Amino acid sequence: MTSARSEENPLQMFTEKHLLKGGDEKMLKLMKYEFFRQLFSKGFIMGCFLTLVAGFFGFYWAGNAIGATIIVTVLNLATIIILFFAPFEFSFTFDKDMNSRQGYLLALVPQKSTTILLSKLLVALLQSAVLYTLFFTVVPFCERLCENKFGEAPGLIGQIVWNASEGLNGVPDIIEFWFTLLTIWLFFACLGMFVTAIPGKGKLASLLGYVLFFAAIVLVFFLLERIDWLFDILKTPAFVGNIAEWVYIIGIDLALFFGTARLMDKKVSL
Repeated sequence: MTSARSEENPLQMFTEKHLLKGGDEKMLKLMKYEFFRQLFSKGFIMGCFLTLVAGFFGFYWAGNAIGATIIVTVLNLATIIILFFAPFEFSFTFDKDMNSRQGYLLALVPQKSTTILLSKLLVALLQSAVLYTLFFTVVPFCERLCENKFGEAPGLIGQIVWNASEGLNGVPDIIEFWFTLLTIWLFFACLGMFVTAIPGKGKLASLLGYVLFFAAIVLVFFLLERIDWLFDILKTPAFVGNIAEWVYIIGIDLALFFGTARLMDKKVSL
């Protein structure tokens, strides 16, 4: 007969063994836990990516223009999906935390809700950075190879990378570009967590959550555009407007982060 202990979820056993003992656990251990929770999905993505790349080079070396072009097209579509999916993927695991026994295990972890949330964000950010780097370097490289050998290739991702880098002149512009991407990534990630943490169950609550999510995106970026418009009217230097936009987005990110921590305390409190 199978024991009850052997039927436990491995992640649950990891939680009980490593996160529920003592009050001096470090951020690194929480990040390790989050990494293993998201390992399957990231491993699946990497497996599909490597398979597609291997397929491309197989067609490329065989001189099969149609096969190579099809693979590059699929890689382009996959890159767009990853671009938008990465900030939200870990929200699905957070939703499981909030709506299953896992949430009560988190309530027992001797760490503040803000520490737990920060560990989730850092792991998701690092994993997203790895995925973005791979897709936005390898896919344009495959596009270029395909174009050089066969005369044509879908160039969507390569064009995006080229357009993004064309206006960057020197290290300050590069830092500004990546910092802007970081604040926007954090906005989408924190908004996904916040909506997930709002109390409510059932299809109606889920529908309202989606409505709130997209309404918040529209409102935030509408106001961001208004800020940019205002500083253009005032004819201020470009960096002043950029700083104002960063302060605005970072302020929203912090509000969503601490708001999520507060909702998390209420939802999983014992």
